[in-house]
Amino acid sequence: MRTALEHYRRWTSALLLTSLLLIVACQVWTLYRGQLSPATLLLVTGTFAGVAGLGIAVHGATIDRGPALPDVRLVRDDDGPAGSALRPEAEADRPEATEGVVTAMLDEFLVWKRDLPDGAPLLPAFDQLVREMLATHFGAGHVRCYHVEPGGVLVPLGRVQTARTPEQIASDGPGVPEEVLRQVATSGQAMHAPGRKSGWGPLQGPLPHGPGPQDGVSDWVFPVRRGSQTIGVVAVGRLDAGSVAGGRSSSLDAPAIGLLSLLWCHVSALEQLRVTRRTDPASGVLSRRVFFDRCRAALRASQEGGEPAALLVLGIEGLRRMDDGGSWALRDALVERIGALLVERGRSDDIVGRFSDERFAVLMRRLDSNLGRLIAEKLVSAAEAVVQECVHGAGTIGAAGGEGMLRVRAGLAGTGMREIAFETLLIAALGAVEQARAADRAVWTDIDSEASGSAR
Repeated sequence: MRTALEHYRRWTSALLLTSLLLIVACQVWTLYRGQLSPATLLLVTGTFAGVAGLGIAVHGATIDRGPALPDVRLVRDDDGPAGSALRPEAEADRPEATEGVVTAMLDEFLVWKRDLPDGAPLLPAFDQLVREMLATHFGAGHVRCYHVEPGGVLVPLGRVQTARTPEQIASDGPGVPEEVLRQVATSGQAMHAPGRKSGWGPLQGPLPHGPGPQDGVSDWVFPVRRGSQTIGVVAVGRLDAGSVAGGRSSSLDAPAIGLLSLLWCHVSALEQLRVTRRTDPASGVLSRRVFFDRCRAALRASQEGGEPAALLVLGIEGLRRMDDGGSWALRDALVERIGALLVERGRSDDIVGRFSDERFAVLMRRLDSNLGRLIAEKLVSAAEAVVQECVHGAGTIGAAGGEGMLRVRAGLAGTGMREIAFETLLIAALGAVEQARAADRAVWTDIDSEASGSAR
């Protein structure tokens, strides 16, 4: 088609040039015969301008129509020698194909964000979206996404809220050596392993297409960047163009990775905004309003399933005296450490919140009061160890009264198999804390209250 267009332009140019030469020759002959007049000069000028305008119009029309015709570009196969066979360049290998894929990815993200239910876990849903987009548009398999925590700790993106220890992270890996993931997170440079027996090295250029791995081991790892900081790491299997819908795909190059980084940053900002809205800034646990809402829903689900639940209230006596003594920074550090302790020692479905200035609360499902008491005693012992560490590390508190300033107590109330409103359960747990203080005990439960009432 392109060759036919070139022939058409050549014949048109030759025809216009021949016509112009004939007209000029006729006018010169007329001038030679002495029949020159103003009308003849006007005719010569008009004819010349008309022919030139016609040529420009014809060539402009063909040039404007050129891009609308099929554009077939020839490229040499596999960097072959000069004179080797040429093949048409695939549409997916061209820059406009990448632009189309990037646009489709952005449209899918906007639809996903619009349809995401309020309150749905954001990062796990985004983790699934990334896997689907890479599989759909690039034929990528064995995709794993990791969030880079402060200090370079890698957490699976779908488990950011639940993963707490490096051991949990290592067990979720796709087969990529952990040192490779950490090197990509640290250096911000993608790495590639061509095969199982090949070593890892820096990736140069876009990811090539090829058959999917048979051993389930991902072969490419690239970073997700926000400025000069690595906020995520993605491990991707071989890109299989044959598995892409419609048989069309694009190489996973800079535009696609750049868009993925922008979307990741946007989702991270949304998640951070959610965290800020639902957490207490001093302790890092849920604020009281959010804690109440989640506890009501969790308690309702436990009662519908016939499961017991227990509510623990942990009180740190003496925090107000720390304020009065001027130990504000140390008090804030103690509150933050107690909040982190309750989250770290708790189970994945425990709900931890801050009830008041000196009191924390933990709702534990599938527990009765007997088992809850054992957990409460361990939490009190751990919290007392944190208090002791803070006391011995601060001369101001030691001078103002030492260890006697701070005391940890806990009260616990259980539902048993009864249907109890959350507010009723909370009042019982708060009353148990007061009973522990009156009896000068570390832990008091509703079982102790029943035994005390029976003794009377």
